[in-house]
Amino acid sequence: MKYQYYLFSPRILTDETAKLTNQVYETWKQVYDGIFESLHTDDFYRNEVITCLKDLETDQVLAFHMYSVFDDRAKAHLEHRYMEPFAPELVKRFQAEGAHTYMSLEYLGVNTAYQFSKPGFKVADIISALSMKAFEASPWDGLLAVARMDYKVHEKAQRFGMRPMGEIMRAQYPCQLLFLKKNETKELADPFLANMVNELWNTKINHTTLISDQPAQPRHLKIA
Repeated sequence: MKYQYYLFSPRILTDETAKLTNQVYETWKQVYDGIFESLHTDDFYRNEVITCLKDLETDQVLAFHMYSVFDDRAKAHLEHRYMEPFAPELVKRFQAEGAHTYMSLEYLGVNTAYQFSKPGFKVADIISALSMKAFEASPWDGLLAVARMDYKVHEKAQRFGMRPMGEIMRAQYPCQLLFLKKNETKELADPFLANMVNELWNTKINHTTLISDQPAQPRHLKIA
């Protein structure tokens, strides 16, 4: 397989993860510069885990996804800018379902050079499905996302099992708040893409101890 999936922290670096950090950082700026009025390096650096899919033939980043972590025992976590839209009433609903620690899905991005180059090779779907597997392998109770509605990202998230919890405006874009508990994730319905996701997950290069290194177990939930 000429594609490789990586997980790493942008703060604990080796020579390999420093290179990955720099490559994803440049791609992140390329994708998001112009979407937000101001793009802050802090929003890249603060993530606990960064994941990316690389083309080994070209050594280029195809896509990336980033995860932050929040714990409802810490007031500073709940008052973080990312968590502000998740009002106390929503947090209480999450708590009632047994969720007290949360992994956020942030900055999903596809290298503009690959967005339309391979029909049928749905890079955004693949890295999103890999993020579902990362969540299931993580120690956190719930998954949160603020998904843009104009690009139908919220619909993609719902197909993976995420539940809509409200709508907001963020950076002038309509967004949907989404939540998912452990063991509620759904896989891609396309068998070719689902098999590719499983192979990428089972051959991942994992540079973080926050996500389990055990191969994902087969799941039976499918997207309708």
